[in-house]
Amino acid sequence: MLMTASYLGSLPVTPDEQRFYKELGARIAQLRKDRDLTQQELADDLGIAQQTFGHYEIGRLRVPLSMLPDLAALLGESVETVLGPLIHSTKYKTRRHR
Repeated sequence: MLMTASYLGSLPVTPDEQRFYKELGARIAQLRKDRDLTQQELADDLGIAQQTFGHYEIGRLRVPLSMLPDLAALLGESVETVLGPLIHSTKYKTRRHR
């Protein structure tokens, strides 16, 4: 099966991965808004530019895994809650590396 790949950041991603990061970004944005926080406030606390954080929320850039614990803590949630239904979804397939 031929897999088309687009680019998210600098690495190629599958359509499933692209959808995952868009949904994760939307989840982060909703949690942020529910707490009346701005992108700028969270970006400052994370030590990143507001534009970078904005790119995470729209799925243009991948949220680094190493950032998830700090981001979750700033949102007052666990990493599992931030990932929410995304980690339990069977619609996302992982690529196997050889």
